[in-house]
Amino acid sequence: TLFRSRIDSLYQKEGYYRTSVDINEHRLADGALHVEFAVQEGPRVAIAEVIIEGNEHFSDAEVVGEMTVSPEGFFWFSNGDYDEEELQVDVRERIPLFYASKGFIDFQVLRDTLVINRQTGKATLILSVDEGDRYEVGTFESIGNRHFNDEQIASFYPFAPENMEEGGGFLGFGGDDAPTSGGIFFDQGAWDAASGAVSSLYYNNG
Repeated sequence: TLFRSRIDSLYQKEGYYRTSVDINEHRLADGALHVEFAVQEGPRVAIAEVIIEGNEHFSDAEVVGEMTVSPEGFFWFSNGDYDEEELQVDVRERIPLFYASKGFIDFQVLRDTLVINRQTGKATLILSVDEGDRYEVGTFESIGNRHFNDEQIASFYPFAPENMEEGGGFLGFGGDDAPTSGGIFFDQGAWDAASGAVSSLYYNNG
């Protein structure tokens, strides 16, 4: 019924996939219908494994390491609890940000699938991804700057050698695997931080 489906959906969103709902109806003496929902919650589903499909540049473990939803024992504190809201943040924000910091600004999670063994209460989470192309940094030019000269603006450019920390990162962002061509992979986080710094420069100077 509709009510049972809604209750099931409510519990499944919180990770209770082994919940059962019985609906009992009783006609009262005055003709009113008394409806009773008997809910057996069961244990919360535990993620035993996370599989990433379509990843070529980073291992499953590297991707899962960026997620909040992780399988049992992945970290010492991981109990494998399934959390739908946290998974959506993983899928829409945390994993894409990780890839964007490595030059994959077109990265997408195509779908997420939870395969549940209702006998054991264990689940396998499968994420299908499209990494997209990997971008290297090209040339840099400042346009439209009248109040600050090109040299001042360029000092904020995160991919200039003088702004890169040892290992290739900028202000602690990325840079752990330089491209074989000798260039630098684009890092969305570093670029956003630099853009924010330039905006603050103009804001602080009126």
